[in-house]
Amino acid sequence: MNKYLAFIPMTALVLLTTAGCATNPSGNGTSNHSPVNTISNASDVNVATNTDNATNSVSASQSGTTTSQSSFMSEIALMKKKGYSVKANKATPNASVKTASGSTLTAWIAIAAKSQDGYNQLVFFFLNGKYLGTDTAKPSISITSAKAVGHGIAVTYPVYNKNDSFANPTGTPVTITYTWKNSKLVPNKPYPKQFQANTHLSSTLASRMKNVAGISNPAAFVQGFNQLRSDVAQGDKTKVASFVSYPIRVTIDGKLQTITNAQGFIQNYNLIMTHKVKSALLAQQVNKLSANDQGVMVGNGEVWLEQHSSSKCTIFAINN
Repeated sequence: MNKYLAFIPMTALVLLTTAGCATNPSGNGTSNHSPVNTISNASDVNVATNTDNATNSVSASQSGTTTSQSSFMSEIALMKKKGYSVKANKATPNASVKTASGSTLTAWIAIAAKSQDGYNQLVFFFLNGKYLGTDTAKPSISITSAKAVGHGIAVTYPVYNKNDSFANPTGTPVTITYTWKNSKLVPNKPYPKQFQANTHLSSTLASRMKNVAGISNPAAFVQGFNQLRSDVAQGDKTKVASFVSYPIRVTIDGKLQTITNAQGFIQNYNLIMTHKVKSALLAQQVNKLSANDQGVMVGNGEVWLEQHSSSKCTIFAINN
């Protein structure tokens, strides 16, 4: 049975750049890696992609002071600045715990501000009010809970089996507990390898892309593809629309229609980028892309890609 973790763990913990973290947070608090965790229409794609179980140190106060309500407001403001809002408009963290050294570790489940359906979530961690980072480099589809357990915070993620809807995951949930130890926020377990998706290009596929599908620069193509998936996961309509080659024929309300520009695509985004299309894109592992003389196929043909000289990766067909 194929299972897909509901989180997108490109790195187990995204820490501040001052911590010497291998994955540097970008302006919105996440790294520039691509998200790929979601449900899949493909037959054999494992999705979660954490390959670096982060134990990077963060410089933070060990004073043991209790986080005040004003600090909570500051934490909420920081998350908002990074493009996230707290789940259910909470005024207090989802979890707060005393570390072994007496400091206060807090965790908030936050939703991407651009999300229109409440999905795309991250856990933000703070120590004595100081921002540490997020649980994963890119947002999860959903996060079930964050709870205090001993001196750590246990984060539970739903697991999606093939054909599950976003609202009804049927797999056994996975819980990872984060504990502050020796100036590091440490997960208690590595992410299972069977849930780690590949975001890099094999030499075999690169050759096929170039010689069969006409992709002149496979490495740049993959970079663009990973960015496309990131934008889809974030629900950024404008950026997704920029990947489309116009005019494009799509099905809207059961009828084939021609979209001639980005404005038309954005206006009809939710009718074009259906659950089936988004799931196929987000679940697609790079090395399981199919390249033939028509182009590069995503999933079971939900999306077809090509490469123009002026772009890294372009959508030329959507079967929604």
